[in-house]
Amino acid sequence: MMTVGNVEELRKRNQGYLVGLQRRNRKDTFDYIQQAEARTDWRGMSGGDGRRGKKPSCRRLVWSRWPEKEPGVRGFVVHSEEREAYERGLREMSLERVRKKICRPCKHR
Repeated sequence: MMTVGNVEELRKRNQGYLVGLQRRNRKDTFDYIQQAEARTDWRGMSGGDGRRGKKPSCRRLVWSRWPEKEPGVRGFVVHSEEREAYERGLREMSLERVRKKICRPCKHR
């Protein structure tokens, strides 16, 4: 589990670690994404997504940088066309549910 204490312990032991952050939970993660979107030096990644039996993914790109504020930390932004399509589908389903509720006739008039 990711906690500040666990990360501090890993650093104290000079252990490497990788932490995935959701963009909606941290402003600096959103800032990395904005910086990455403006770049043209993305690199392609190959291979599956790590799940057994899963076919290699669609096109996946990665961009990384070394933040000045955090020595020893490297930030990565990964873009997956497969994930983008999945999330777009979820948003469209949510919008459709809202549209149906809005367009439903009011029953208490």
